[in-house]
Amino acid sequence: MENKILRNLTFFLISCCIVYYFKDGGFFWDNTIFGYQMGNHLYNNGLFNFNFPDSFDPGHPPFLAILLATSWKL
Repeated sequence: MENKILRNLTFFLISCCIVYYFKDGGFFWDNTIFGYQMGNHLYNNGLFNFNFPDSFDPGHPPFLAILLATSWKL
């Protein structure tokens, strides 16, 4: 029982450190669908503002971006 608690606590602390370290960065290798950039745009400008700049508009419906922005709003 004690070993399980220690393992869970260690996992939790490592997870918190990872989240804190990468809190200001985007997603790794997100150069194809630009999910985080589209999600940030929707988060900052409203969930139904689909006027994306040409610099990160991939040309497909922003389903992932809507999901990300909605979860970030919640």
